[in-house]
Amino acid sequence: LMGLLVDTLVDDDMNAQIGGSWLLAAYLKDGVQLAQAQIAQLSAALANMRDGFGRLHICQAAEHLTVPGEKASAFAAFYRASAESDNTFLRAWAPSGLFHLASHHPVYMNTARDLVEKALSDPAPSVRARARKTLAGE
Repeated sequence: LMGLLVDTLVDDDMNAQIGGSWLLAAYLKDGVQLAQAQIAQLSAALANMRDGFGRLHICQAAEHLTVPGEKASAFAAFYRASAESDNTFLRAWAPSGLFHLASHHPVYMNTARDLVEKALSDPAPSVRARARKTLAGE
């Protein structure tokens, strides 16, 4: 099932991408773990995800993902690109995702801190609030 959900992330149908990413995030939040092959599949799908809500769901589930070192760069690039979005919620959650990744892969910590610091001065109150929560460890 999890492999099928990851497959939806590269579907041309944005509704499938949104629904699949939402379900994937819900399963991850409920404690389901992805196999290494599924993490590899997800890391390959990230660059092709275009929908802001689909990307948001992955950012929101970041704390529930265990990303091996060889796949961390794909996730870091995804979070950095997502932090530049016009979508306020995606801009709020992307730095949090990178910060979580950096807690397991410290090579990304400086970049993560930079994104969170930038988010602290974002014009949107929700972006600033998420950045404060990220720094507080929530």
